[in-house]
Order: sequence, then C-alpha cells, then structure tokens
Amino acid sequence: MSEYAFYAFDDDHLIATHLQYQLESLFDYSDIKVEVFNNPIEGLERIKTNEDRGIRTIGCLVDFQMPELRGDHVVRELKSFAPWAKIIMLSGNSSAIIVSDLADEGLLSFYIEKPWDLNELKQKINEILPLNLKYA
Repeated sequence: MSEYAFYAFDDDHLIATHLQYQLESLFDYSDIKVEVFNNPIEGLERIKTNEDRGIRTIGCLVDFQMPELRGDHVVRELKSFAPWAKIIMLSGNSSAIIVSDLADEGLLSFYIEKPWDLNELKQKINEILPLNLKYA
C-alpha cells in the first residue's frame, strides 16, 4: 500500500481523467497513490478514510467551480484534517478575492489557470513535494 497520496478534484470527467494520467506519469513510483475525484464530498470522505489508514496526503489539485461544494470549501475542509497538505488551485473560473484570501491564510500554495501548461504544473507540484519525494 502507498504511504503517500496526491489527489485532484475536478467535476469535469475529461479533465479529471487527463489530470489522473498526468499525475500518474509524474509519480512513476509506487509510494505515491494518485486519486482523482469528480464529486468533492465523496473525495473528502475518501481522503479522510485514507488518512485514517495511514496514507498521508502530500498534495492536492482543486478546481474552484464544482457542484455541491466549491473549491475554497474543499480547501478549508481538507486543511481541517490534513493541515500539512499542500494545495494548488487549478481553475479557469474562480473568485480572485476568495483565492487571495486562501493564499493570505496560508491555505493555498499556488494558483494555476486552466488551461494549464504541463511544465508549469509539474514545476509547482515539485515545489510542494517533501524533499524525499521530489522527482528529477
């Protein structure tokens, strides 16, 4: 079983599938579990379960505009039970004020606009990884 996990939230199935592929190719070793969620509420529950099983959340990509639970609420909830997790908001439709507030409160590591540049995404992810998990 993986010791660490990296997650992504996006309600668009095609984007979520694309993110999963990119993340899995980035983390080509077995000690980082990659999961992508279309439903933010189900995703948060799954992450809580994984944390209870000892799978440490190291990072998360979060879309802003999602049904049922907006991205800023996902960030706040995730940080309530995994405060060490580093979060990147990946969105094409967000509130600049809310994103700024998250960053000011130390809840958000980076913001990347959609459509994203793969090299920028990889660079930002590498910046938030713990030293022992950085890739070349």
